[in-house]
Amino acid sequence: MDNFKLKGILILAVLVIALFFAIPSFLGDKELPQGWIGPKSKIHLGLDLKGGIHMVLKVESEKAVEGRLGIIANDLKPQMISARIRYSKVAFQAPDKLTVQVRSKEDSDSLSKLMGDSYPYLTEKDSKSEEGGMTTLTYQIKADEAQKIQKQAVEQALETVRNRINGLGISETSTIPEGNDRIVVQIPGLTDPERAKKIIGKTAALEFKLLDEEHSVDSAVAGDVPEGDYVAYSKDGHQPYLLRQQAVLNGSMIDDARVSIKSSYNEPYVSISFNSDGARIFEQVTRENVGKRLAILLDGRVYSAPVIRDAISGGKAMIEGRFTDQEARDLAIVLR
Repeated sequence: MDNFKLKGILILAVLVIALFFAIPSFLGDKELPQGWIGPKSKIHLGLDLKGGIHMVLKVESEKAVEGRLGIIANDLKPQMISARIRYSKVAFQAPDKLTVQVRSKEDSDSLSKLMGDSYPYLTEKDSKSEEGGMTTLTYQIKADEAQKIQKQAVEQALETVRNRINGLGISETSTIPEGNDRIVVQIPGLTDPERAKKIIGKTAALEFKLLDEEHSVDSAVAGDVPEGDYVAYSKDGHQPYLLRQQAVLNGSMIDDARVSIKSSYNEPYVSISFNSDGARIFEQVTRENVGKRLAILLDGRVYSAPVIRDAISGGKAMIEGRFTDQEARDLAIVLR
């Protein structure tokens, strides 16, 4: 009988302690009594108690390697011109190779030196002589560098997802890596799951591409697309643009993205700033293409295509697209 009483007292004590620690949760948004010396934080409810969403995201890390090679291919051309290396073609082959066609053995030797100085993480895999003295050299990204880029892609994706969730103002979330290329996201108590899914899972492939203004966009829409070009459409899907296939810049070179307001029209736009490599390439592209139009694309849609008036230094640009305040905020979150 005494043991029964002792067990009852212990159970009662446990219940009292549990209720004591649960008081902040019972009060909801109300303030704790003045002078309260007990626990101040609420009990965090998981998906099993509070509901919410559970997502598993796959990071396409191999695309990061292809993206790096695409930028190198574009950056290499002006360097070869400066070094007086005569070339016919530069292209990258998925997933990890870059080919360069030069006009002579002397150009081949000069290119090998340039590649060794500028891109030590690329190794020459093949050299093939062709008719007319042409030589095609193939470079491959080193395995350890490719792994490093892929690892960085997963780390950046993890940070990106966390930043997007923070931008939504959601607390008590869980964002953890799983395996080599997956991210598990849990968001308890989410009230707007569709918006969160749209923002968290969005690819956000930002690219800058030059317009082909030498050929007819109407002819291209009808099916006569010049080699090296393709047709893309505006954000609303109505306006066609004839673009060069190769991007001159992509989102990997962005440092930050913020919403700003154009005072003259009171319209929101997204201002972006590039890292050091992006700033250098952006200035070079704008300097060499004054008077031409540069399209800014997000996930394949053209958000704006302004005329380049002057070389743009300082590593800053803006994305306009007649956004609502919410669309501009969401786009800034995605780009960050």
